[in-house]
Amino acid sequence: MNTMKPGEVLGYSQHLVSNDGEFQLGFNSTDLVGGYLAIWYTNDGYQSKAWIVNRDTPIQASQANLTMDVDGLLKIVHDGEGSPIVLNANEAAPNSIATLENSGNFMVKELDSDGSTKRILWQSFDHPPDTLLPGMKLGINLKTQQKWMLTSWLTDRIPAPGGFSLEWELMENGTGQLVMRHRGDMYWVSGVGSNSGFENIPMTIYYNFSYVSNENESYFSYSTPGRNFSRNKKMYADRVEAESKRSIKDRLNGASIGDNRRRQLTGKRQRQDDKWEHDLYNNDEHQISSHKVGARDLRFKLQKKNLQQVSQSGSLSGVRDLREKLSGVINTQPMNIDSSKPKLEIIRPARKSIVVEAATDVKKATNSAPRKKASQKAGTSVDEFLDSLGLDKYTITFQAEEVDMTALIHMTDDDLKALGIPMGPRKKILLALESRA
Repeated sequence: MNTMKPGEVLGYSQHLVSNDGEFQLGFNSTDLVGGYLAIWYTNDGYQSKAWIVNRDTPIQASQANLTMDVDGLLKIVHDGEGSPIVLNANEAAPNSIATLENSGNFMVKELDSDGSTKRILWQSFDHPPDTLLPGMKLGINLKTQQKWMLTSWLTDRIPAPGGFSLEWELMENGTGQLVMRHRGDMYWVSGVGSNSGFENIPMTIYYNFSYVSNENESYFSYSTPGRNFSRNKKMYADRVEAESKRSIKDRLNGASIGDNRRRQLTGKRQRQDDKWEHDLYNNDEHQISSHKVGARDLRFKLQKKNLQQVSQSGSLSGVRDLREKLSGVINTQPMNIDSSKPKLEIIRPARKSIVVEAATDVKKATNSAPRKKASQKAGTSVDEFLDSLGLDKYTITFQAEEVDMTALIHMTDDDLKALGIPMGPRKKILLALESRA
C-alpha cells in the first residue's frame, strides 16, 4: 500500500510502497546510529536514504510505529525516552490521507467530500535533507519565509545536519545561481543558471533545469525527461552516489587528476562533514572544458615568469619545467648544452619536488650548515608546509593545480587569490614564505 488514513498504524517492520514500486517508506536503521523513519529506493537495499524524517531526533528504542490519529496528525510513537515525534504539527485536518507518491514525495492531503484533493497540508519535499530529487525545490517561499536548502550529514552514520549547505541565490537581474556554503562561508558557486545549465558546470543532457521567481516564491528545480530516474542520477549535498568517482573539482572545471591523487570513493555513501562532492554526469569520461588560459591566470603568470628567468640566465635544458606543466604548454628548447660543462642529473621524487644534483666533478660548497638548511627547505612538500601553518584544508586546492613548493615560492598575493585562498590564509602563507627565503 502507499496510503495511510486517520486511525491507521504503520508498524516497525512495515513499509509504504509507491504505486510504481520505486520508493519505500518505513523505519530504517541500517548503518545508522539510532532508528529513523526514512524513504529509500526499493532496489537499493536500504542503502540510499533519499529522505529522513527525524534527522535530529534518532529513536533509541526497540519498537516504534507511525500513526495517523483522527485529527490527521502523523506521529512516530516509540517505547523509548522522549515524546512522540509529530511530522505535521500545524498542518493537519480530520479528513486527510498520507500518500507516498511515485516521485518519492510523502504528502498529507486534505480531501473534499467526493474524495478529491482539496489542498496539500504537508509534504516531505518542503523539508529537503541532503538529497535533491527531481521536483524538489531549492529556494525560498516569500510568503512564509521558509527556505528550501540541502544540508550534508554530520558523518556517514549520523544524518544530523552537517556543515555544508546548498542553496539557491536570487540575483538582482532576476537570474539566480546555486551557492555551496561551509558553516556559512561561501565554498562554491555554480554561476548564473540558464535552461541548458550553469556557467561553472559543463552542459549536461541528463537534466532539464527550471527557475521560478514571482511574488510568492523563488526557486530552482530540475527534471529528468524521457528517462526513468535511477539512483545513479541524483544530487546530494555531500556527494552523489553514482558509478563515477571524479571529484567536484574535476566535474565542474573539466580537469583531470591522476589516479594517485584522486580521492578513492567506495560504493558506500561517504558523508564526512568536511567532504562534499556531487556529480552531474552518468559516466566517468573526462569532460572537455572550454575555459581558456588568460593573462590573469596563475598558470600563464608562472609560465611567463619561467620564460623571463630562462632568457635572463641563458641556460636551456630541454627539460619540461613545472611551470610549463601548469600552463599546459610545452616549449621546444634547443639542446645546445656545452658538453664540457658538468651534466645535471634530474631526480623526480613521488611528491613532484625536483632535486638537482651536480656531477661528482663539480666543486662542492665548503659551508655545510647552509647546505643542510637548504636541503630541508627543498624537501618540504606543500602538504607539510600548509599543515605546519594550520592550513591543511587548502591542500586539495594546491593539489588540484599541481602546485609544489618550487611554484609556491614564486607565487604572489594575486596568484593565491586566483586559487580562491582567502585574505587571512594568503597573508599567513606569504609571511611564512618570506621567513624561509
